[in-house]
Amino acid sequence: MHEGSEEKPTESVEENTIFSSLEEQILDSLEKAPAAAILLAWSSVETAIASAVSRLAISPESPSLRSPLHNIDMLSKYGELPKNNVVLLHDMRNLKNKTSHHQGTLMSISQDDAASYVNPGSVS
Repeated sequence: MHEGSEEKPTESVEENTIFSSLEEQILDSLEKAPAAAILLAWSSVETAIASAVSRLAISPESPSLRSPLHNIDMLSKYGELPKNNVVLLHDMRNLKNKTSHHQGTLMSISQDDAASYVNPGSVS
C-alpha cells in the first residue's frame, strides 16, 4: 500500500431496503427467504380474519382470546365463508405453523411453495 492511500473494504454492504407496503416486502422475501414470505403473508391474513370477525360481531369471545382457528371457525359458521375458502385458510394456517415451529421445514420450502401461499389464486 502506498503512503497516503486508504484501503477500501472489499466486503459488499447490502443496501437497506425500505418497503412501501407489506405486499412489497412479502414479494421481495419470496426469492431471499421463502419461509419468511409465508410468515409475513400469514400475518396479513390473520389480521384480515380477526378484523372480519370483529366487524361482523360474530364471536362472543374477547378479541384478545380469539385464535386464528377460532376466527376461521366463526367465519365459517356465521360469516357465510365458502367451504373452499375455509379449507384454504386451514391449509395456510397449517403451513404457517409448520414453518414457524419446525426448523427442518424452513429448508424444504421452495420459492414455488411460498409463491402459491402468498398468492393462492395464481396456482393451477
